[in-house]
Amino acid sequence: MKNNVIIGILTLAIIVLYILQFSSPKIQNNTIENKEEGSDSLKTDSSAVLVSVLDNSYLDSLKEADYSRIGFINMFKVVSECPELKKDIELLEKQQLSLQRQETQIYKDFEAYRIKKEQELKSMQEKGLLDQMTYQMELKQMQQKQVEAEQKVLNLKPKAEKLQKAQLKITEKRNNTVQKALDKINKKLQLDFVLVQDGMNTSVFPLNAKNDITDQIILVVNNH
Repeated sequence: MKNNVIIGILTLAIIVLYILQFSSPKIQNNTIENKEEGSDSLKTDSSAVLVSVLDNSYLDSLKEADYSRIGFINMFKVVSECPELKKDIELLEKQQLSLQRQETQIYKDFEAYRIKKEQELKSMQEKGLLDQMTYQMELKQMQQKQVEAEQKVLNLKPKAEKLQKAQLKITEKRNNTVQKALDKINKKLQLDFVLVQDGMNTSVFPLNAKNDITDQIILVVNNH
């Protein structure tokens, strides 16, 4: 019985080995073929990537970017170091300062009057000399002084408006003078943009239209 079992196992083992012997070349061949196909695929992909990287034909429809030359103007320094411009600004600043002092003095005088009058009324009240009629009369007089002070300030308004107009003219004159100088030196510099720092503000002024993409932006937005 045991011999029959052993013989059966040996027979099964021989059959398995026989099958493996004849099937293994196919497996090896398939493996080699798969490797070769994978290698070919990698070569194809690498070639495609290489062509894609080297191929710049898709850029043909784009315009080559223009590099811009940019200048900078510190307007405060220009004014401070150009006597022709500086004298106008200094005169205007003196007039503005004088007007501010007048306005400040009007309020200061009224405040001094008010404090003095309140102290007088308090002293009269402590001495028992302040009756209701006197208090109302003094209060009315104080209100009248306040109205007079406010009217004096309003009377300064025409002067302030005149100085504002003068400032606009001086600014216009300054800008025209600087523009003429810029036009002259730009014949040599050939700038595309100028940054102008004027006080706390910095403005950009294009000197030509080659970098103006406004119309293109409008077309894209409208056709979006």
